Parts: sequence; C-alpha cells; structure tokens
Amino acid sequence: MGWRLGPLLLLCLPALAGCAEPAAERASAPFEPVPAETVSPRQPQSTSPMDSAKIDRFKQRIGFDAAFVGEPAESVAVAWPDPRMAPGIDLAQWSLAGDTTYPTSGGVLREWVLRQGPRQLSIAVFVSSVGAEPARQFLLARATENMLVDAPYVRLPDGPGTLAVTLPEPVPTDLIWVFRNVAIQVRDDDAGVDVPAIARWLQGTAERGIKPYPSVRARLPGPLAATPARAVVGEPIAVRLRIDDPVVASRWMIRLDDDRQAINVSALDRLGATIEGLAPGRLVLGVLAIDSSTLLSVRRDVPLEITAAAGRP
Repeated sequence: MGWRLGPLLLLCLPALAGCAEPAAERASAPFEPVPAETVSPRQPQSTSPMDSAKIDRFKQRIGFDAAFVGEPAESVAVAWPDPRMAPGIDLAQWSLAGDTTYPTSGGVLREWVLRQGPRQLSIAVFVSSVGAEPARQFLLARATENMLVDAPYVRLPDGPGTLAVTLPEPVPTDLIWVFRNVAIQVRDDDAGVDVPAIARWLQGTAERGIKPYPSVRARLPGPLAATPARAVVGEPIAVRLRIDDPVVASRWMIRLDDDRQAINVSALDRLGATIEGLAPGRLVLGVLAIDSSTLLSVRRDVPLEITAAAGRP
C-alpha cells in the first residue's frame, strides 16, 4: 500500500519571531522588514555627567535592563487610531487642539492634544524604524527630562507594554511605556479621564500590529526623485515623492537633511521641496519619508550634481 501526503498546512502566527508572512501579503503591506546589515547601532545622545548619573539611577531603580531580557525580536507596524475614539472621550465634547508629527532621535513622534474647556489630554506615540532601542531611550528621556534631582516616575509592575512607568499616585494620570519599537505617553492635565483604560486601548492596538521582524520601515508608495539631478548653481531642483492616490498621499510627508552649506531650500510642502545648490560638486541629499498613519519611516539618499554656471569656474 502506498502512502500519499495530504496538503501541508502552514500556520504562521505573527507573534512568533522567524515565521515569515506570505510573500503576497508582504508585497502589498505598507511596511517592509529592514535588512539587518542596514541598521546602524544608535549612538546615545551626549549628556552631562549629572544627567547621565540621574538616568543611571533611574534605570537601576526601575530594573530597566532586566525588563527587556528575552523580549522577542519583533516590531509593531499598525495604523494608529484617532485619539478621539479612545475610551471615555465623547466626540461631542472634546476637540482636537493639536496634532503634530515630526522626526526625532531614532524615529518619528506624533503628539495629539485633546481639550474640553480647561481640561486637556495629551497622547504621544513614538515609533522607531530601526529597532527597539530608540523606543527604550525615548522612555528614559521623557521620564528624566525635568529639573528634579531624580526622575519622579516609578515602575508600574503590571504594564502596559514591556516596561511602564508612572507618577506615584493612587490613580495614574501620567503613563509612559515601551513595547517593542514603540513608546507611548498618555498624560491627563485635569482631564478627569481613565488614563489606564486609554493606555490599554493603545497597547491593544500595538499588539495587533506585531510583525515577526526585528526592524520594520515604511514602504514608499511611489517614486522619489529629484528633477533635474544635474543642475547649475542656483538652478531650482524639484524633489518630490509622487503618490497618485490622494488618500494615500494625505498620510505621507517628507523631510530633508537640510545642509545649509550645500543647498538652499526655497519651498517646502508635505511631499516635496524646491532646492538650489550653493556650490559646484557632487552631493547626496538625505530624504526621510514618513507615513503619519503608522509613524514608520524610510530614508532615501538622492544623488545630485551641481555644476558651475557658464563662464564661471
């Protein structure tokens, strides 16, 4: 009697590191894994001896290093929800007073401010596209950047996330936590809302976005180019990320490595810029493209050649 093998069923749980997603899903996803050889170790920011000692004491007090031992090599890639949909927030009573997205050390930060009269709720979400370390450093910076001799935050043993800290009070009103490549802060400024409930809501969003890669970055939704790539000194060069779908385009923005000694930026919008070279030579323009929905980013180098104007050396 012969044996015939039936169909092989592969179950891939995204939370299990090393289990790859289907190729078709990867190709259509707005993110991509970052090759390990392209991730440069993050250099710690320079701090004064006093600040370094303060950070070291805080790390020891909350068990910072031990908290991440055995953490899976995973990343979060997810569309972050509108904070006005958070638990306890009534859309009819709360307004969005601020919404800013910008690159910061090792990643991208988006900060929302909700207001109801004098009451205010602040939510900050930081996402790194180069691994977990910048998110951990973000927690340290947020907790220790104050005028006190020691950071006022204490560890919250039950989370959320891998490591969470809060102010020592019966009901948390200021929570900071880190989970994989994400760090989040929820702060109640006399808002009277349930901060732990909002934290659990955001943590649930992060957990649903777990991907089995140590680092993930945004996938460009269209071509990024400089026109012309060869120009004379002072000639306008258009740098643009071209996205045909207006809905997708509304989520994206670019930022330039603005070297004032090499280029002049004469115009800038969400998806493009007009620049002029200041001196003859070859240069590489660094462009950071940011998906404001996931807060993932991707950096591209755009080579340019600037030549002297006719009749000039």
